[in-house]
Amino acid sequence: MKKNITIKDIAKIAKVSIATVSRVINNSAYVDEETKEKVLKVIKSYNYIPNPAAKILPTGKVVKYPYKKTISIIISDTAKYGFANLFFSKVFYGIMNEVVNYKLNLFTKIISTTANINEELNFLLNNSDGIIGIGHGIENLVTEIFTRNPKFPIVLIESYSSKSSIEINSVLVDNFNSAYTATKYLIQNGHRRIGIIKGPDDYVTALDRYKGFLFALSEAGLKVKHEYIETGNLEYVGGYEAALRMIRKIKRKNFPTAIFCVNDFTALGAKDALEKNGFPIPDRVSLVGFDNIELSAQVVPSLTTVNIDKENLGKLAVKRLYDIINSSDFSTIKITIPGTLIERESVKKIK
Repeated sequence: MKKNITIKDIAKIAKVSIATVSRVINNSAYVDEETKEKVLKVIKSYNYIPNPAAKILPTGKVVKYPYKKTISIIISDTAKYGFANLFFSKVFYGIMNEVVNYKLNLFTKIISTTANINEELNFLLNNSDGIIGIGHGIENLVTEIFTRNPKFPIVLIESYSSKSSIEINSVLVDNFNSAYTATKYLIQNGHRRIGIIKGPDDYVTALDRYKGFLFALSEAGLKVKHEYIETGNLEYVGGYEAALRMIRKIKRKNFPTAIFCVNDFTALGAKDALEKNGFPIPDRVSLVGFDNIELSAQVVPSLTTVNIDKENLGKLAVKRLYDIINSSDFSTIKITIPGTLIERESVKKIK
């Protein structure tokens, strides 16, 4: 009997590719039954026993992990900069702490928006027991995973699209009510001409914040002026350019006394554009952001914003994914965490 048989030997004997043997050993559902039986027969006849704490890549390389279960984090390559680095670094920290508590291996995958989606998908499904998806730009991949296998364990963190009708386990910020609270704070400080720099409408996180803003104005009996609404891309440059557009189209005497921005990156860009064009913060324009990234407390004046417990987002996602993996509970649960207003120096009370 042959000793120390390898995955390459099994592939040769079964007359299949190494990738096919990898999929069979990793219990993928995407190998036809006839081929699967042929590979399993060779494995049994040679008494090949895979390491339960290892994953076999399609190349045949065995990656040994300390634990039996492996989860993958996916994030789009379009979110690697700015929005991801400062906000989601805290989310990652929460995830990393929690995977240790639950004895899970952790793999991180940056999803390319230009790569072959099937290659990305096959790699993830063959090497993960569950997936945490973070942020915007991964909707197509998540939809395809759900289409292939609706019971594959997935939990999303602040990652959903207004164009998607699929119900998936999620951990979300209470964006509507948090934005409502921030806007109401401006109203309570005497502001009536309130503008907004919102985000893309297909990003529901930003859209819910916009809706919360609108509701607060409506509740206070304030009309929404079209010229007070601008759209950014959730990044510094988008906020800067949106504020410039607002400056160019609105007469100085009619300019908003306050602007709510749907995230801190947008607010920081708007702040610089306003101050460079004769609108000092908060003496001429009050400004409120959202997310409470570290930089928001370091600028001068410091930014009033909405704090999100970002580490807790990560911890709750791991806990929910762990429960799905270990209990086969495929019911859809949406966990929502509240935001908290952080009062700093960028809002002025007016009469």
